[in-house]
Amino acid sequence: MIRLFKHGKGYLQATLPMKRILKQITPGTWSVERWSPGYVRARIAQSWFRLRNPDYPWLTKESIGILNRWIRPGHSVVEFGSGGSTLYFAARCGRLVSYEHDENWYRKVSSRLNQLGYEHVDAHCFALKDPRYCDHVCSLADQSIDLVLIDGRRRAECTWNALPKLKPKGLLVIDNAERYLTRDHNASLASGAEKQSPTSSEDIWRMVAGHTASWKRQWTDNGIWTTLIL
Repeated sequence: MIRLFKHGKGYLQATLPMKRILKQITPGTWSVERWSPGYVRARIAQSWFRLRNPDYPWLTKESIGILNRWIRPGHSVVEFGSGGSTLYFAARCGRLVSYEHDENWYRKVSSRLNQLGYEHVDAHCFALKDPRYCDHVCSLADQSIDLVLIDGRRRAECTWNALPKLKPKGLLVIDNAERYLTRDHNASLASGAEKQSPTSSEDIWRMVAGHTASWKRQWTDNGIWTTLIL
């Protein structure tokens, strides 16, 4: 008999055979070692939402609802990390600048964009060690972008470089923001703030937190990860 619950704790504790089974039937990004009942429910809800909305980006359901109401055909968007968000924004905005580091993934996304006839997307692929991955956005005009999505690598540097490009009423969207920032408005940081970049990203996140301290923040959570909209 397989013991699924460990007494005294609210976690699913699967034995090794069950762990192997679960890993085979669930996406590779799922961790099955310590699942709480609430986490399982959140995973099921997220999977159902993804199944019903395959063209939506991998953000929280609440944040997508906000973007659906906010974004306009004339908006300019910058994204770090391509994929579902690229197709989502391309279908809704007037201009999209996209940055990706994985060449194979970049080719797949670019192929899909070509199939759909999206000619207003300026897609770039730079290796993570290439300074242009973080710095190319600096070539854009200041206060010319309506929305910036941070969902790629080297997030601290990308966020900091993109801040001057946002229009005064633009949106900054940071996925998995709970890793880098805290929910208050001071310059304190989450525990993962130093892990995204070979440079001192902790200091950069502190500057981001300070720069945006007066901005309205809307934290959205699906029980698995958090998307922050500023």
